[in-house]
Amino acid sequence: MCPAAPRPGVTRELKWVRFGKDLELLDSPGILPMRISDQTAALKLAICDDIGERSYDFADVAAILVQILLRHPAVGSEAFRKRYKIDVDSDCGKLYVSINCSYLK
Repeated sequence: MCPAAPRPGVTRELKWVRFGKDLELLDSPGILPMRISDQTAALKLAICDDIGERSYDFADVAAILVQILLRHPAVGSEAFRKRYKIDVDSDCGKLYVSINCSYLK
């Protein structure tokens, strides 16, 4: 419905998009500062691939995402076992990523 890309300049104007009869979304251009001092915000942007690839380490961000998902009540290690057929150490996303995601290195 709206073009998107992991680079600046794709969204150039405001655009309302309707999803069904009860939901509308306003797509707008985003502006990110050159430096993000809030590391939690920077991490969330990295997880969504909204900041430059040179700004973070893929494996570190992936490991943190795994830990966040494992601790989330709606996901947890059981969901990882069911979905991906793997056991995950709930305390160490970095270990999981290093074993199962060698392409991130």
